[in-house]
Amino acid sequence: MSELREKVVRAVDWLAGHWVGQPRENVEVLVAAVLLRQNPLLFSTPGTGKSDVVRAIAKLFSMKFKKIDCSEARKSLSGTLYKLIVNVENGRISYSAGFETILPDDEALILIDEVNRAPSELHNELLGALEEGLLTTAYGDVHKVAWRFVLVMNPYAGSIDRALLDRTVAIPVRLPPFTQTYAMLGNRLDGKLVDRFSDLAQPVVATGELRKVEQEIAGVRVSRGMQFLATMLNYALTCKNVLEQDPNLFSGVFTCEGRGCPFARETLYTELHGKRIEIAQLCSQVRWPPAPRAVIKTLALAKGLAWIRGRNEVQAIDLVDAARCVYMKYLQNSRLVDALVHEGRLELYAEVIRMIKKFLDGDRSVVGELLKLANIDIGIHNTVSSLVREVLGDELEKLLEKELD
Repeated sequence: MSELREKVVRAVDWLAGHWVGQPRENVEVLVAAVLLRQNPLLFSTPGTGKSDVVRAIAKLFSMKFKKIDCSEARKSLSGTLYKLIVNVENGRISYSAGFETILPDDEALILIDEVNRAPSELHNELLGALEEGLLTTAYGDVHKVAWRFVLVMNPYAGSIDRALLDRTVAIPVRLPPFTQTYAMLGNRLDGKLVDRFSDLAQPVVATGELRKVEQEIAGVRVSRGMQFLATMLNYALTCKNVLEQDPNLFSGVFTCEGRGCPFARETLYTELHGKRIEIAQLCSQVRWPPAPRAVIKTLALAKGLAWIRGRNEVQAIDLVDAARCVYMKYLQNSRLVDALVHEGRLELYAEVIRMIKKFLDGDRSVVGELLKLANIDIGIHNTVSSLVREVLGDELEKLLEKELD
């Protein structure tokens, strides 16, 4: 493990030990999303440490910090970062815009607090900042900024523009359990008052090392199999419109059994090698189908997780933890995201990927089985149908006739 990676892991360890009640994988996803400019969105009830953990990350990674509180009265992001400079020379008055404490090239962490309470004007301005790092000021000039953004929301008021939400990684913040809440009281009531745990944070990674972190993460390998798997997961959530046109096209999306199963009741399923597959329940909860950028975001985040975890190649667990946060915002019931990345579905997809590899290596005997599997799951359907038809073209009908004979 490189010295730089050890520093980042030390920062993750510190956060996991101080951000009460949060699973380590959520801390890792948050840190990776910040480092890779993937715009994490923290959501939960007030008082769960969302703003404080962002402030702590800024300290641990030696970044400047700016918190912007959203309200109906605020119409501009740049208005909180600029000041008006008035120059008087030879009796003539001129006006110009000047940055306050954070300059465009500074390594800075900008916290957009209660973003769901912001007016549409601010959401529109944030789109350019999150997607391309462009800040357009009220004075009409455009600046390319090196900042990283974290968005925070609570469930009590307002909503987020869909285009803006599409550019984030959603991380649910848990309420701490009883014992951990009780343990916190010792620091709050017994003469050791610590209002914010971020006050205890000390720099671990220097400002000049952040670009090198990004470069090291960029070197993490993503196999073709992982790329296929990520694409199939993305396509699994394009099923809503398909089912509206033909509700009998698929037998369902994967359903799990036993402890931790997100389904309250069983629905129609198909047996395949001992696995139960279904689609209707998950598809009915899709808000809107994810864009292709969701695949890129998932793989980028998975690379960051793999690097933090000491690996130079993405594994399925890295992809699952990344996908769980990337795709949560596309579902009306966030618990159903577990069905999307359930172990059984991944095993099924892995089997399909192995068959696809045989197909691409020239083994045409698997075509019939691939097309049969394509009628079970939309993720498989969209991948296999387009791939097989693209490769075989006019040969497909003849091959299918042979398979059916």
